[in-house]
Amino acid sequence: KYNTDDVVALFDEIAPLWKKTAEEAGVEPEKLYKTLEAIMVEVRKVDKYDEVDKDLQALFAMVTATKWFDEKQVEKIDEWLEEVASPEDTEWLNSFPESETQNAVIEGLKARTATVTVDKIAKAISIEYEGGTYGQGKHD
Repeated sequence: KYNTDDVVALFDEIAPLWKKTAEEAGVEPEKLYKTLEAIMVEVRKVDKYDEVDKDLQALFAMVTATKWFDEKQVEKIDEWLEEVASPEDTEWLNSFPESETQNAVIEGLKARTATVTVDKIAKAISIEYEGGTYGQGKHD
């Protein structure tokens, strides 16, 4: 099971060794990779992973900086790092009500008009405005 204390312990073991070769460090890259993979399997089981686990982020950032893994493994570790560093908060769109976002664009960019469209399916916000300025001069 995913446990922050285990992540910290693994980080503490690797930290003094990360600049050494796998041989010098006494690390078995395949075994470590399988451990990291197992951690990710458990993280994905967490019901609401919506807050960045800085310890896990630090672990993945450190191991991807080593020379212990092949190119494919490094790509996968980088994917895991991105995944744990960018948790999915499915409710983030609720923080951007259309009318408040529209007012912020009009006031903040000094726009004449603004149209805000929130696409809850694609989880995207589209903003069109005319006559604004964002510090680079006037634009539409």
